[in-house]
Amino acid sequence: MSFNVERVTFPPPPSSSSRTSKGSKSSTGTSITSSIFNRLAGSGAGSAQDSPNNNKTQEDQEEVWESLVAGGDGTLILSTLNPNGNSRTLLRWRITSPTPHVRVLPPAVTKTPPRLFLDPTGYHNVVVTDKNTYYLNGKCYENKEPIREMKKWEKVMEKDRCVITSIAWDVASGTESNPKRLLLGTSNSSCYSASLLPQDSTSDEPSITFLGKFQTPPLPHPSPVTSIFYFPTPTSLQILACTSGRGLRTRLHTLLSPLVSSPSVSSPPPPSPTFVELPGSVTTTSLKVLGTSVCLLSEFGLYHGTLSDSPSDPLQSAGIIMYDDIGVQGVPKGLGLTSYHFVILCGDGNVVVVSRVSLEVVQRVRVNELAVLGREKINSELVCDARRVGAVWLRRGRDIFHVSSPFEERDVWKLRLRKILRGGMSVAGETSQEKADEAEFDEVQALCSTSEERALVNLCRAEFHLEKGRGELAARWLARAPRSLAGFASTSLRLCLPSLLAPVDVTSSTGLSTSSLTAYLTESFNKLSKEKGRGIQLAMLGAWIAELMLSERGSLQQHNNKHMDAAIGAFLARNARQLDSKTTLSIMKSHGAAAHEIAAFAAACGDFGSAVRAALSIKSGNANEAATQRRGAMAALKMLDGAEISTVKDVYYFHAEEILSRAPVEASEAWIRRYSDGLDPELLLPATLFVGKRAAEAREEQDDETDTIEDLQEVGILSYLEGVVKLGNNSAAVHNHLMTLYADLEDEAPLFRYLTNVTTGIGGDTPPLNLKFALHVILKTQRHHRSAVKVYMAMGKREAAVELALNVDPTLARELAENSIGPEQKKLWLMIAKDAAKGGGEDGVGKDVVAKVIGVLKESGVLSIEDVLPFLPDFVQIDTFKEEIVAALSVYSEKIQRYKDEVNECDMTCDSLREEIEEVQNAPIQCPKNAKCALSGKPLLRDGVSLCDVGENFYVFPSGFVVHDKALRAEVWRSLTEAQRERVVEIESELEQLGGDTYTEEIVVATASTFGAAKQKKAVVIDKSAAEREKELEKIRKLQDEFDSLIASECPLTGKLMVDSINQPLEGWDDDL
Repeated sequence: MSFNVERVTFPPPPSSSSRTSKGSKSSTGTSITSSIFNRLAGSGAGSAQDSPNNNKTQEDQEEVWESLVAGGDGTLILSTLNPNGNSRTLLRWRITSPTPHVRVLPPAVTKTPPRLFLDPTGYHNVVVTDKNTYYLNGKCYENKEPIREMKKWEKVMEKDRCVITSIAWDVASGTESNPKRLLLGTSNSSCYSASLLPQDSTSDEPSITFLGKFQTPPLPHPSPVTSIFYFPTPTSLQILACTSGRGLRTRLHTLLSPLVSSPSVSSPPPPSPTFVELPGSVTTTSLKVLGTSVCLLSEFGLYHGTLSDSPSDPLQSAGIIMYDDIGVQGVPKGLGLTSYHFVILCGDGNVVVVSRVSLEVVQRVRVNELAVLGREKINSELVCDARRVGAVWLRRGRDIFHVSSPFEERDVWKLRLRKILRGGMSVAGETSQEKADEAEFDEVQALCSTSEERALVNLCRAEFHLEKGRGELAARWLARAPRSLAGFASTSLRLCLPSLLAPVDVTSSTGLSTSSLTAYLTESFNKLSKEKGRGIQLAMLGAWIAELMLSERGSLQQHNNKHMDAAIGAFLARNARQLDSKTTLSIMKSHGAAAHEIAAFAAACGDFGSAVRAALSIKSGNANEAATQRRGAMAALKMLDGAEISTVKDVYYFHAEEILSRAPVEASEAWIRRYSDGLDPELLLPATLFVGKRAAEAREEQDDETDTIEDLQEVGILSYLEGVVKLGNNSAAVHNHLMTLYADLEDEAPLFRYLTNVTTGIGGDTPPLNLKFALHVILKTQRHHRSAVKVYMAMGKREAAVELALNVDPTLARELAENSIGPEQKKLWLMIAKDAAKGGGEDGVGKDVVAKVIGVLKESGVLSIEDVLPFLPDFVQIDTFKEEIVAALSVYSEKIQRYKDEVNECDMTCDSLREEIEEVQNAPIQCPKNAKCALSGKPLLRDGVSLCDVGENFYVFPSGFVVHDKALRAEVWRSLTEAQRERVVEIESELEQLGGDTYTEEIVVATASTFGAAKQKKAVVIDKSAAEREKELEKIRKLQDEFDSLIASECPLTGKLMVDSINQPLEGWDDDL
């Protein structure tokens, strides 16, 4: 780390820049600017060779460099006075620009050098002389716009008999277009709020307002405000000002105004601002502010500190660096402030750089060796760039130097670290001091640029905390140090047995204990967990940490250390996957860990079986054991809920009975939630059966009516089964069990509602409930008869349902009969009527029976009086139902007459049909002699002889087609069924046996009226007796009729056979055609 001091040479201005302000002569302005830049361009090492006499002569002819000011972004403004003392020139130069800009001030010139003020943007410039105040902006220099004279300011200053000695700019929000409000410090300790631009359209002049005086207590002679700054804080506006003068004490004033959010305050500040008075007197002091850092030159030393928002202590960490301690003679001429250093300009022109961290001199630069020699009365000044931190400008006579350090922060961490390590001892366990030390070390580490530097800082931090007795904090940083600097074995031994390497009393409150070793191992564990392939090391470290933590907690049991319980639980839960579950569980059990701790760790490891067993083993040992067991069951359910169902299914089934018995309602809700994940209700049924059975037995034994855990168990089981059924479960076992539970209830409504829903058959499917079993269970209870009727109806046993309904609710029986249809409806109403006729007797009782039966008769709508007569008592007189009999007889008479008319109509129809059949049978069918078979194409006559004479029969159809019997048989054969084909073969065989080869007479055995075709065939009967012959001929006719019905029932070319064959290809059809 070193600062560079480099000479800066102003570039020569363009010729067109040689202009003067209004009222000045152009020749004078030209000579001034030319001589200035000739000197700037020519100043250098070469001029050092000139003789002193020549230098003196040249100096007499050159302009006088009066003052320099620096603004933001590398902007410099220099004021010069011509040799005649009648013209003053301003030069504005941005170091990034090739040429500067020049302006000549108006001719009103005084011998006192002007005060130059430049805002942080480098755009707005205020020039204050003894008599006048001018404002110039960037356009005044670049475009030669007129210079504005601040006449209103001048009037106020003249009235107050003072001049402006300092200006505070709005560093936070000032811009080139608007510099915002300014604070003005004057030579009589006054403070004004002002603006460079008009604030409203009503006035063309900038505003200026008096705020107050920095004079507390009042002094005989007012002190000039040599420096002033202001900046907003989150809650207020903070003003910082410095007053000093020859023979006057140097004071640093701080004003915190919570009511003022900007410098444009309309009321004066409080009369007594806080101030710090420094010993000695300085003619013109220098105050520098960088962020919250403040430094100030006094007569005996450099005062420095940090600003705060506290009204009572606005400047914290204040101190003073004596000039004698840093080798500075007399009061310095200038002061600069960078991020980490103080830059001091001594009276001899040399520069001293002091570290803000160590408060030691880090560099001395002899500027005289760089400057041009042989000059007298050399003035020096030091200015800082408001926006570029670390940019310091030094003017030494007619030479300008740039003081900077490209690597200012290098090795600053060493200085900061050395300063912290040299600090005093603090009390161990002091939380505020620990936080402060940690914050300082964090700042040091932020200054490090390499990992090696940060590792060294961590190691020093650990040693620092060890020295102060902060074992746990030191252990964490030792774990982060490289193993080459802090080996694992040696560090662990050091923390485990501190008396071997560190003389610390382990029994004292500030000494090291196993907590330090635990912290070191925990931090090492966390570090290793980020690396791959460290499973074995992690398991070993985790077991060691668990052993240490549990052991330490065991020694603190008497104190009921809840913090230690939380730490153990957090470590086990966070690192469960890296630990060996069996080893860790064994360690926990050996130290008597609580069941809920074992359960939580086992669940985090994925061993849900052990986790649930541990949770269910939680005991309280007092009268509230049931509540403790319930909490354990709920904890088990919570662990299972958060796990993958495939890994915990068996755990659910194995512990279902115990969990259900302890937390029935919560168990049912949890099981219903996991039903959609695949939790099988059938495998949970054994648990529900056992728990339900025990609950029923316990309920029978209890005498009072108060709710017990058994009641909750029954409610939980019922809720679970209802839930899974609503979710669409169709298991017969589940439905049967649910029905059984409903049947055990006193209230029939749930059972009847369930049966109504389930017996309808969802989507037409078979109900999942076993109806026979349900009927058996319901009838066994000897109640819930409506539910039994519902089951009977679902089974299709309406008669049994009506019979049961007649015993319990006749109205229900009538409803069932009304909802029936067909013959069954009448049968059911007969049962109702028969039931109504029961209980008959003599006298009045018989009349009641008749009235009931007649009521059923009228209500049914399907019964008649003769249907119910058998049910009436024998002694009942006919007069009691005479009207019904008369009505019935009238109906019967009408029916009989209607039936007679229908019979007569049928007889007439039959007679007509017989006549038509006879006409058809006797109607001749003519066939042309040249007719041919429609199927085979053979002629019916061959040489004038009928084919029937040669054994070839044929059929003539009403359609006109003639077909040979053999061709017809072959055509029809394809459409016959297998049974029909067999029958055709049988008939042909029988006809052949009966016919033989000898015929005695010709008969006609088929007519068109019966089969649609007339067939001619010769049949000769062997000479037999007349009776036998007649019998045999009758058999032949029947066989022939059946044969004709099979093959000749319709025309093969115009009947159904032709329609059915339409999808068959034509004979001889070629697909390729």
